[in-house]
Amino acid sequence: MIVLALDPGHSTGLAVVSYNEPVGVQTKTLFTYEYETPIKFRNWLKRILVRWNPDVVIIERLPAKLDRKMADIYGTCQETVLNWSSGKRTISFISPGEWKVLANKTKIYETTRSQHEKDVYRMALYWLFKYQGLRL
Repeated sequence: MIVLALDPGHSTGLAVVSYNEPVGVQTKTLFTYEYETPIKFRNWLKRILVRWNPDVVIIERLPAKLDRKMADIYGTCQETVLNWSSGKRTISFISPGEWKVLANKTKIYETTRSQHEKDVYRMALYWLFKYQGLRL
């Protein structure tokens, strides 16, 4: 199972992990994308979705207060993922901070370069823990 986690924002965190019951979690990639325009963001996200072809896409849920640019980023992210999946993939929205119960319980992948990368990695682990029975 391939899980892709996204934390959209002015810089968007991305984590792709693979999960197999006997093997466990294997990190495939961690990345931070610096937002430029809605079109460039949409094209980047489409390339990511096609390249990794995830079974599950996790998106951090929309915060309560957003400026116009952030609303565009979230809207573009959700629209792109939903159009790509066509109802054939699991799309899950996680509330900001919901996954933070794992903050002190999970080993962070050694090559994380930013807080965004740490956050999306923990989001992916949280989803696997909550819905797939991942043991931490």
